[in-house]
Amino acid sequence: MTTRSCSACFQRKPVEEFHRNRRSSDGYGSQSKECQREAIRRWRAANREELRARRPKPKTIRTCPECGTEFEASHPLYRFCQRRCAKRAENRKRRARQ
Repeated sequence: MTTRSCSACFQRKPVEEFHRNRRSSDGYGSQSKECQREAIRRWRAANREELRARRPKPKTIRTCPECGTEFEASHPLYRFCQRRCAKRAENRKRRARQ
């Protein structure tokens, strides 16, 4: 099989113009690379706000209460710069309760 029909534009195209797909019976995708690229471009234009919301939020600079070093916190609940600082604070808290 040297040609295949594109499910988006219904034209016969050579198989080199289709992405490989292990899940399909013949090993090629249903849309040609060109049509798939165009569909993705249209979807991104229509869903611009959703894509913007998915972007990672900027990291905040925090100061570790244990050692005093500044670090970038990628999550709002991160308080310590390293796991060992968190363990140290936890052990100090545990000793204070005893």
